[in-house]
Amino acid sequence: MVTATNESIGELTSAGLAHGDRLEALANPPRRSSRRAATLLLATFYLVVVHGVMAWIARQDPIMVMPYLRSVGARDFYKAHAGVRAPFAPVRPSIPPG
Repeated sequence: MVTATNESIGELTSAGLAHGDRLEALANPPRRSSRRAATLLLATFYLVVVHGVMAWIARQDPIMVMPYLRSVGARDFYKAHAGVRAPFAPVRPSIPPG
């Protein structure tokens, strides 16, 4: 299904295309091969460079995986308020005495 906007029809009308030519131009837009190439290049960069750096970091410090796994296991939502019968949180002084 081809959806035409008023702007695209106005551009085609100002270009002097007949009604049938306008419909054909809307049905067959120009290919966006440069966008596809940029997307593939960026995906390849992430796959090779970013993954390689992250794998190297994991080999250097295997313990760094533990905070990540802990964050993955955490819940996505925490209630903003405690229950009705929940005890009050202790108030600590912001400046320690002394």
